[in-house]
This record gives sequence, structure tokens and C-alpha cells, in this order.
Amino acid sequence: MKISLKNLFIFSLLCYLSGCYLYSKNYKYSDITVKEVFDFPKQTPLGENDKIQDCCKGKRCWDFEPVARYEITAFVFGHSNRTLADFSEIITDLGLLWGENASKKYYKDVDLKVLLSAYYVRWGEGENFNLYHAANNHMITCDNKAYKKLRTIKTGDQVRLKGYLVDAKISDKPYEKDPLKIMEWKTSRTREDTGGNSCELFYVNSADDIEILAKGPRHWLYLKYFGLCSLIAVIIFWAYNFNKKTKAELAEAQ
Repeated sequence: MKISLKNLFIFSLLCYLSGCYLYSKNYKYSDITVKEVFDFPKQTPLGENDKIQDCCKGKRCWDFEPVARYEITAFVFGHSNRTLADFSEIITDLGLLWGENASKKYYKDVDLKVLLSAYYVRWGEGENFNLYHAANNHMITCDNKAYKKLRTIKTGDQVRLKGYLVDAKISDKPYEKDPLKIMEWKTSRTREDTGGNSCELFYVNSADDIEILAKGPRHWLYLKYFGLCSLIAVIIFWAYNFNKKTKAELAEAQ
């Protein structure tokens, strides 16, 4: 049976779009097995030796000021690599929930989404969600291994993260002194805020501070990858055939 490139393209596109949609709902298909997710994040005062090394990543330099020690065991309901947003070379966004949203499984009945640098939730009549038991975390690190490990965390995973809540000053060059050339970014200091500026700027020192305690389902993610790879293969094959056909037609014309 002969299968046309057009049909392969449509099939691949459907696989990719279906994978994208179903993976965005992956948290609904995941059950929480790590009981510590029912607990609350631990925010404790800094010690005398708690310092964070500044660094330059991409086009920006970062000056960090630790605010508190922070540790959380949580369920990942979404993530963003900030592909089209600023600071993608140093930040990974994780949508995390815990406490009542986990123990009472509120997350299974609502619509949750992490989009670039914020999270959104929507629920209907008769459904519940505790806004104080969920947050979008701007995970930031100067360590390359930690950065890569953060990128392996997927929707539906259960994780333990240790580090610091930090304020940051961002500039185009190290040791910038001109206040007009410095952007300031302050972390949330409480789990009881919502809306703009309520996200945690959460610094991790090393890959050892990041633990994936239980993985969520991966099949919808694999469907998404399969569809994307198939699309790329079809496009490359079509381009090859088109180029071959064009050369043949030019040769005949001569």
C-alpha cells in the first residue's frame, strides 16, 4: 500500500498536536505516591555562611541576595523552559502544588497551565482549589548540571528541591553600578500571596539539591516527540524529493 507524503504529514501533525494537548493534562493522569507532598514548604532563616555566587549567563549578569533557606516536596503540574521568554539560559519555571491540593486531589478536577513565566488555574462550580497551596517557581541556578537536571523534570513528577529564595539584580555587564542599567527582581516571601509578583525566585546550588522522587506518566510526552520527529522527517524527505525533481527538470530543459 502506497502512503503519500501528504497523508504522512497529516498523521504526524495529528500525533504531535494530540501529544501536546494530552501531555498538558498529564497531571490529571498522575497519582501522588510521595506522602511528603502533602506537607508544606519549609522556609527558614539564613545562616551566617549562606552566600550565593554571582554569575553571567547568556547576555545578562546576575547578582543574588539570599532571603531565606527554602525546601519543598511537591507535585509538578506544569513546566516551562521559557523558550520564547527572557532569561531562558538560566531559569526553568515549575508549577508546583502541595498540601490540600495534593491530599484532597483538587488538582485532578481543575485546569492548570504553566505558560512562560506564570501559572493559570480555572475551576468550575462545585470544584475546589487552594491558591495558597500552589505556586509558579522560577528555578534559577548558575550551575550547568543543575540547570540540565531541572530541564528533565516533567509534568506529573514528584520532586524535592532545596535551595534559597533570592532577590536578584540583573545587568548587561558584571559589577554594574549605574542604577538605571540594573533591573531588580524580588522573590515572594510568603506562600499566602497571589497574582503578579507572587512567584518564588528559587535558587539551587547544585544538581544534588534536585531530586525526582517519582516520575509521572511519559506516554503522552513520547507521542508528542514522535509526532514532532515524524514531521521533521517528512519535511526533510519532501524537500529532498522536491530538490531532486527540480534538478531533473532543469537537466531535461538543457
